[in-house]
Amino acid sequence: MARTSKFTKEELIDAAMGLVRGGGFANLTPNTLTKAIGVTPATIFSHFPTMGDLNKEIRIRIKSLYDSYIAEGLTMTPPLKGLSMQLIRFAKDYPQYFKILLFERQDFVNFKSVLKSVAHLDEVTPLIEKTFDVNEEQAIWIYESLTLVTIGVTSLIVSGNNFFDEELLADNMSRMARAIIKEAKRGGDDLTKVMPGKDVVMNGELKEYIGE
Repeated sequence: MARTSKFTKEELIDAAMGLVRGGGFANLTPNTLTKAIGVTPATIFSHFPTMGDLNKEIRIRIKSLYDSYIAEGLTMTPPLKGLSMQLIRFAKDYPQYFKILLFERQDFVNFKSVLKSVAHLDEVTPLIEKTFDVNEEQAIWIYESLTLVTIGVTSLIVSGNNFFDEELLADNMSRMARAIIKEAKRGGDDLTKVMPGKDVVMNGELKEYIGE
């Protein structure tokens, strides 16, 4: 029987968040929500005129929760590694939320827009500059390179391939970060931009390609 007593807006949002956490927005409909909390559809629409309004509120709550993970990562030492590990932990803890944040967005025009929206680029860039004594361009390059790797890991996790342990990830994150920072400080060259192909000719020895 549907519940007739007053149901608060916060209780309604919490229940909706639980449904989305379990199966994404596809799992959130007036029918599933009324069944989950035992109210009539009228109760839902007394707080939210449309399901779109409820979905918008859920997206705000998801982003706030995600931001709290990132903020905690930036308080760790070293902060850049802490941020990467927290991004991975969020994907492990809330795979459906992570999909909504990253994979269900239609407004990303390039990878830098992803960094700005999801990875706090403007906040993290000065931190990288100060921590590793690099300029802004180098800092962005470092963060872009590390985030590409991190998002690759999180993509596997939210797809159900959660076979990584944190010790392995933390160790490999440090190894990659060292190599990326070294390359950023060295200045890089056009060799790293070469697209592989059968007609590509590499002159010189391997040690020249890897910058030794």
